[in-house]
Amino acid sequence: SMLSITLGTSLQIKPACEMPTYGRRKNNKNAKLVVVNLQKTPYDSEACLVIHARVDNVMKGLLGELGMKVDPSDPLPPLEKQEKRETL
Repeated sequence: SMLSITLGTSLQIKPACEMPTYGRRKNNKNAKLVVVNLQKTPYDSEACLVIHARVDNVMKGLLGELGMKVDPSDPLPPLEKQEKRETL
């Protein structure tokens, strides 16, 4: 069985968007797809689970359920700070 989990992608750029459904295209009926993205994607209807939320919130919740901690020394600033950055 195969599981593809897509995190924070619109799944619209080819050929990369076709990778999560590779298992089904190869006649693997047990292949599953999970989509985590803020907006709907073209593959939502093919997914066994769709979560419309921020990836960082989903991953924090998942890690918490698994009893794992988020590393506070992660060099990336929180998303709220990233959104306020000036773009060049």
